[in-house]
Amino acid sequence: MNNTKRTNDQRIKRVAIAAMFTALAYIVMLVFHIKVQFLTFEFKDAVMTIGAMICGPVYAVIMSLVTSLIEFFTVSDTGAYGLIMNVVASVAFTLPASLIYKYKRSMTGALIGLVTSIFTMTALMLAANLFITPLYTGMDIKGVAELIPALLLPFNLTKAMLNAGVVILLYKPISTALKKAKLLAPTAQNGEATDRSGRIITTIIMTLISLILISISVMIFVIVLGGKSRFGL
Repeated sequence: MNNTKRTNDQRIKRVAIAAMFTALAYIVMLVFHIKVQFLTFEFKDAVMTIGAMICGPVYAVIMSLVTSLIEFFTVSDTGAYGLIMNVVASVAFTLPASLIYKYKRSMTGALIGLVTSIFTMTALMLAANLFITPLYTGMDIKGVAELIPALLLPFNLTKAMLNAGVVILLYKPISTALKKAKLLAPTAQNGEATDRSGRIITTIIMTLISLILISISVMIFVIVLGGKSRFGL
């Protein structure tokens, strides 16, 4: 009986955490934008990935669908095309990272998951642009393919890298805060960084990796793609 109650409590907490991250992802999407020609980048995928790494891969799909639908019904001006592309991009990034991290809950597992997400999202978005974009924009496949080297590939790759950098930087502080608030149960890290010095070294390494990814991504956005940040609705 106690085990059943404990399981139900944990499930309720996961739902509450997922709802919180879904709302936060939507707010982040509203407040901060990076515009590159007709493409728009925001940090919502990073927010949802942190939530999915905490709650599990099933919530990666749920949060991606819910956030995209809310955006579609409230502020989107791209219609069904934008909805489809948002869902594909978000699921392609949030699902691999959270799925791999579920079975390897360590620094190594997190990095493998995020690297997988970077390449999965980049590849799927290029494929989606080739086959979905022509259906909604009237542009032929050849025209879309011509945009890949100079725009679509660097945009999607740096978007994924920037999201990964944000996840690496913020996951640990957020998960620690949730544990202190009793919303998340303490979890063992498979023997990795169990002592204080080990945790400090791990934190330094992850922070450096995060800052490198974010710095490279911002440089490419500004210098190569000519991206401009926009704050506000």
